[in-house]
Amino acid sequence: MAFFTLVFLQGSHYALTKHEHAIDEQNELLSNNTKQASSVSDNSFMNDCNETAFAFLNTDDDPLAVDNQSTCFIPQFNRWGWTTFLDFSEDTGQSSYTLDIYAGAGQCDLSKGSDVGSVTVTYNEDSTITFNYSLEGFLLSEAHIYVGTEPYPTNNSGAETVAPGQYTFTDSDFGEVADYTATLPVEGTGFYIIVHGVTQAEDCPDGECEDSDADGICDSDDVCPGFDDTIDLDGNGIPDGCDCEDSDADGVCDTDDVCPGFDDSIDSDGDGIPDGCDCEDSDGDGVCDTDDVCPGFDDTIDSDGDGIPDGCDNVAYAPQLFDAYPVPFKNKLNVRYTFDYETYVNVEVYDLKGTKLFEFENKNYVAGTVGQTKLDLSHASGQLLFVRLTTVKNQFAKKIVSSSTKPIKN
Repeated sequence: MAFFTLVFLQGSHYALTKHEHAIDEQNELLSNNTKQASSVSDNSFMNDCNETAFAFLNTDDDPLAVDNQSTCFIPQFNRWGWTTFLDFSEDTGQSSYTLDIYAGAGQCDLSKGSDVGSVTVTYNEDSTITFNYSLEGFLLSEAHIYVGTEPYPTNNSGAETVAPGQYTFTDSDFGEVADYTATLPVEGTGFYIIVHGVTQAEDCPDGECEDSDADGICDSDDVCPGFDDTIDLDGNGIPDGCDCEDSDADGVCDTDDVCPGFDDSIDSDGDGIPDGCDCEDSDGDGVCDTDDVCPGFDDTIDSDGDGIPDGCDNVAYAPQLFDAYPVPFKNKLNVRYTFDYETYVNVEVYDLKGTKLFEFENKNYVAGTVGQTKLDLSHASGQLLFVRLTTVKNQFAKKIVSSSTKPIKN
């Protein structure tokens, strides 16, 4: 018979570890604190039908309603399940609560899941609580329980997580049972709990549950298809197979990071460039003032290709007019231009990734006249765009900003 060592911790949750040898008889509490399992099944094929299950509080008459005391992990985490606050103080008069257990209720949608049974949580006079799982028509093969003063446990780095492997209590050495009991220590009379289990139907035939990646999680419940959902080394709730390197911890994978080393989500001026990579650009040529070769002029215009922008070159420079307005624009953008020579005029619009969004060509421009083109950019995805205008002699570029708020895609 397995015994448990109970360890009280200072902080938001408590720890429970299991060992297989006898415990000193001086600790009376520990001698009574055993796990109990009944209705053991020998159906090894049940592994093909595993479903993850979580408990929630439901005290009204609606079987598909969750009480306010239970909070879904979503949207704080990308994994479904509930954390529940239980109050055993004298004011409530409650000595126990019974929570429903649902399996396969992705997105916390009970209509997608199965009612597999219940768990009764009882507060004991010796400052412990007992969890009694009772399943009907289903079997339990793993039990994970969190108890703490905060809604969620934390991983080794101190970040909140809902990965069952980080819970206060974990056990998977009892076979497949319909009834299961565990007792844990608590401090105080009010705390959060998360009750998780891996379940399967008693009569589930081999192959009823598709598990394409053989990670023990049904395809319908799989968080990371094609990879093992149970491997989550950083404990952030995202299986390693679908996790990614995020060196600056801004929630954007390094491969998609717009501004490495800084938080991509912080963009105070809404120009589509994260503040960490944004800068002062007084002449609007897309070159930071600190790196500007030709302040007050467009560094990107270098007609003779000598590396010196035309605005600061010593060669004769005839100022030309090229304007894009309004900035910021909403859906429509006007491009106006005038030159003192006969030329075609080609206008192109690009996004930050270099994708061409729009192109227009005026083949009949007359020297000395003012040409104007109205662009429909209502379909443009992104806030920061670049307009490039090309003639037979020169090429010009301007940065423009959309007034509509559109998030950067990770």
